[in-house]
Amino acid sequence: MPYRFQNIQALRAVAASLVLFAHACNFAAGAEPSLASAMWAMRHVGHMGVDIFFVISGFIMVVVARRGLENGPSPARVAIDFLRHRAVRIYPLFWITLAVLLILPAVPGVPHDWMAVLRDPTRLLLLVDPTEDVIAWSLTREIYFYGAVALIMLFGPRRFASAFVIAAILFVLLLVAKAVTGFGRDVSMLDRIALEFIIGAGIAALIASGVRAGWRTAIVAGVALLAASAALSPDAILLSGTRFLVWGIPAGPILYGLVAAEQTNTLLLPAWLRDFGDASYSLYMWHTPVLILLAALWPAIGLSGSLVGGVTALVAGNVLSILVARLSYTWIETPLMARGLAKRAGGESVPAVPAATARS
Repeated sequence: MPYRFQNIQALRAVAASLVLFAHACNFAAGAEPSLASAMWAMRHVGHMGVDIFFVISGFIMVVVARRGLENGPSPARVAIDFLRHRAVRIYPLFWITLAVLLILPAVPGVPHDWMAVLRDPTRLLLLVDPTEDVIAWSLTREIYFYGAVALIMLFGPRRFASAFVIAAILFVLLLVAKAVTGFGRDVSMLDRIALEFIIGAGIAALIASGVRAGWRTAIVAGVALLAASAALSPDAILLSGTRFLVWGIPAGPILYGLVAAEQTNTLLLPAWLRDFGDASYSLYMWHTPVLILLAALWPAIGLSGSLVGGVTALVAGNVLSILVARLSYTWIETPLMARGLAKRAGGESVPAVPAATARS
């Protein structure tokens, strides 16, 4: 399989935009309470963006791991490089946006304490959910998935697939034990949403085996299932923990269909959308600080409490978040990645990593 999956970059753009749209709707409803019911309906689609991201991540990480094992010097070295790459990819921008969040005005119900963060390094390493950043819980799940993939990589290229399958089965058994006995009830990593990584990994295995048939049907079925979920309450889905079923499973056939279509040269999503996908991580990380800043400014400039103010809030939240994300990708994210991956331990040069392998 090729390293760069252009349709996946476009799908990342869609996923990040969905999350942004949901949170911008919340901001608009706060600026004008009469819009709350309309915004509640509109923001429904936004929650599924995270589930799409997780499925994509499962796919890309397995592709990267297998390619590294096939071409690398040793499983241990490849696993270390894999983790180093992911750390450079995730942590710097997270730390920057977390610092900005702690400078901005506090949000009711969200901790806002520098010293609490510094006293607990596990938050800075995303080993526990950093409650100061309300969207970073998803990064914690990503970090643990990366760790699991790195451990599986130690089995080498020939045993990687079977080791992954065994690990997936063990994880499912732990989830069953949690549901039946309450075992691990307080362990946030024993979360059904992590099954979405396994969906993505399964699609990677399917594509690697040469399957490409039925991509149109897969895309239509996935989109139809996601559209049907609009009839359900998003709050009920989130509280019941069924988002894996409602949003995660439909994301799988959409991902498969887009990859298969690209590899058979039958469908390539627009270049502007693929380009937008490059900045998807910046958009995901920066939109919360941007919306918090706008929420603090809106009353001061007299735009709260009116229909015009609410609609303007929705537009401004989306547009400004996209602008900041693009600037961040160009001036912060890309230079940090280039500098962080410029040298391996011992001074050995590292080749440039295609964009699709670095987004999740």
